[in-house]
Amino acid sequence: MIEVTNENFEQLLPSIEETIRMASFVAIDMELSGLNASPALKPTLFDSIEERYRKQRETVNRFVCCQFGLTCFKRDPFVNKYTAKSFGFYLCPRSLGESRSKRFAFDASAVEFLSDYGLDFSKVLNAGIPYLNEEEEYSLKQDLANDCLIELSKQTTAEFEYISSKITKWIASFENDKKQEWSESFYVDYVPSVNDFSNYLLIKELRRNFKNIWIKTTDDKGTHQVVASRVSKEEYTRIALEAFKDEEFAIKRSVGFSQVVRCLIETRKPIVGFNMMLDILYLYNDFYRKLPRKLNTFKKEFVELFPETYDSKAIFNNSKKYYPEMTDLFNARSLEELYQILRSKEFLSRFLYQPVIESESTKGKEPETLPHDAGFDSYASGYVFIRLAHMLAMKDKGITKEAPTWTDHLRAVNEFKNQINLIRATVHFLDLEKDDRNSIRPQWLVVENRDKSEPLSISKVRLEANF
Repeated sequence: MIEVTNENFEQLLPSIEETIRMASFVAIDMELSGLNASPALKPTLFDSIEERYRKQRETVNRFVCCQFGLTCFKRDPFVNKYTAKSFGFYLCPRSLGESRSKRFAFDASAVEFLSDYGLDFSKVLNAGIPYLNEEEEYSLKQDLANDCLIELSKQTTAEFEYISSKITKWIASFENDKKQEWSESFYVDYVPSVNDFSNYLLIKELRRNFKNIWIKTTDDKGTHQVVASRVSKEEYTRIALEAFKDEEFAIKRSVGFSQVVRCLIETRKPIVGFNMMLDILYLYNDFYRKLPRKLNTFKKEFVELFPETYDSKAIFNNSKKYYPEMTDLFNARSLEELYQILRSKEFLSRFLYQPVIESESTKGKEPETLPHDAGFDSYASGYVFIRLAHMLAMKDKGITKEAPTWTDHLRAVNEFKNQINLIRATVHFLDLEKDDRNSIRPQWLVVENRDKSEPLSISKVRLEANF
């Protein structure tokens, strides 16, 4: 897996976008800073689809995606093989000035859980890639175009005051001593923020503060400095016009990871995941637009952005009926369990023409199993999708003289397209294209105590069953 942080994102972005464009499909996974914003928002067996959407919409507004996994799978047209290339993106939203600071929460249990599985939260906070959705980007551009005051953070303000005082003393030393010759440039050491946009605002305010003195930054072997250079009015005007690119670059850096999602939207690649309900909500809310209040509005707009979405969990749940003789194999409850089953010799030997699935990131070797690492889980989700698609394709084709193609695999899972698995709800899945299904759950549940001598209370039922 290729690890991507704010330090190497710009460098890797062109190759990431090219890998997406060349892919047959893309698998995703997210690790989140929390799952339930409050006890009242926990999913229950009796949630309607609308109620589930309302609950999870509130959760999405409270927590953030800390790590985004993306694996691009490419089918070789000449060989029965899929090649996978995986990326693990560390993400962290950044403030856009003191008044534009996004507030989000970390759930202690989620942090402990992900830390136990190796997620480096210091890397999330210090080197996470920023992102803006379209609405946030538009608002920022409007403020910058109208030259609206964007309040500096306290740390950036302190840095501004320190550097300003140094430059002011440098200028004053020459104005007070007319005999002393001006030095062309003056250097001030400074500590840059982890927030690239804050660094841009710092330089912008310094330039606003000193006329006929051009301000820029330099990084020489890890030493960060602000450089103040004496220039003529004409030269200042010329450089200032050219420096408009600095603002464009600052905006691009703030949009950050959303550029990857926009590439997914532009290329309209099939999107694959596992238990994807929260994933598709975050994909929309954080990188496109704020989630609408109505579920039907969300469904319509999401399908316009991502026409083909496949939830491997929904495919697995609904395809087991075709193979009752494999009940012993199909007892997985988690992605990791299903991944291990579908790569076992016992499963692979049951179907002819099993495609080779090769990880480019590990140079053809089987990738190390890293559950709850977003990069690995995206790979595992795509792997499971291919194995299930091949299983269903062989059911349709029977014994043939040649291996099923990518088109055959996609056709085999078409009936499950845009069906998103729902955990503990009145229906088994959310259909993004069709009207919501009626509940197949019974209207009443009969609950009895195994020990007839003990009384049964509703509080005990709630505690044991977590309704």
